[in-house]
Amino acid sequence: MLLSLFLSLLLSGCASESVLPTKPCKPVAPSLVAPTPIPEYWAEQYGQCPVYVEQVILALEQCNRDKQAIRDPQYVGGHDASQDP
Repeated sequence: MLLSLFLSLLLSGCASESVLPTKPCKPVAPSLVAPTPIPEYWAEQYGQCPVYVEQVILALEQCNRDKQAIRDPQYVGGHDASQDP
């Protein structure tokens, strides 16, 4: 008898808890999750390598901008849009 009373109190205690509403996630723009093109390796001489490395760095910077835009919706085009007038 005591056990059934305890169980009913335990179960009713769980039922009275309020459920916090969750904020729905906004869909991520397809342009932000599209694969970043990898520059084709075309350097045949040592002097051409710096140009290729620059292209790779630009591709990585684009990836980082896309990731930043996904993390922070206020971040638009390389700057924080919330700071705009």
